[in-house]
Amino acid sequence: MLVPLAVQLTTSSDAAESSPRQHWIELTFKDGPVHLHSISFINYYTYSLSIMHSLTRAESDPMLPAHARGRPAQWRRVLRKHQLMASPHFEDDAQAEHVLSHDFFEADFDTSRVVRLRFVCVQPSPSWARYSLRDIRCFALRTASPVRTQVSRTPALSAADAEFSKLVAEQIEAMAAIARQVRHTIAEQGEEPSCTSLATGTAAGAGSTPGMAYPARAVVTLLPYPLGEWNAEAHEAYLL
Repeated sequence: MLVPLAVQLTTSSDAAESSPRQHWIELTFKDGPVHLHSISFINYYTYSLSIMHSLTRAESDPMLPAHARGRPAQWRRVLRKHQLMASPHFEDDAQAEHVLSHDFFEADFDTSRVVRLRFVCVQPSPSWARYSLRDIRCFALRTASPVRTQVSRTPALSAADAEFSKLVAEQIEAMAAIARQVRHTIAEQGEEPSCTSLATGTAAGAGSTPGMAYPARAVVTLLPYPLGEWNAEAHEAYLL
């Protein structure tokens, strides 16, 4: 997540009339040194941009150590002549928005300890009376802290509630045992046929007349009883 950094801006006087014209904008980070991730701004007729960095705070900075007051700041170039306009004489892209990430800077520039930056704006064309950078913003990358899940403790039961819960659990277990026994008994009865199937056609028996056809007897087959169902058709099948 990108978070904005608090900065204090200082600009130089108007650009000189001699060519190439240039002026600078200085940024001091109030909470410096900071870990700089990116810089965004809106160009205003600046042809190219160079950025300098110094680990020395400005003279007006109250956080400047006493032993460092009066000493000249040591500047180091971290971005060299980065072109912002395709041509210094045409204004097609003169007011475009730009974003400079840490990849634009010199490879040996330590972006984790940034104290003070100076933007050097250059415009060689005499066509534009003023040029600068507007709406300069600096950002740091802040990693989201891990979310800690708080496990709520289950409230302890009173003695009466605990005894009642135990009684309910025992009754449920007893009912489950009865249900298992009923299912087992019904399954065993379902495996044995209740009567012998008789083939349809001529049946000979004691005292029967040879050649006389008898109707087939009804065959009843007991099926296993599924617990919880009361459909009689699911337990008996009659063949006429």
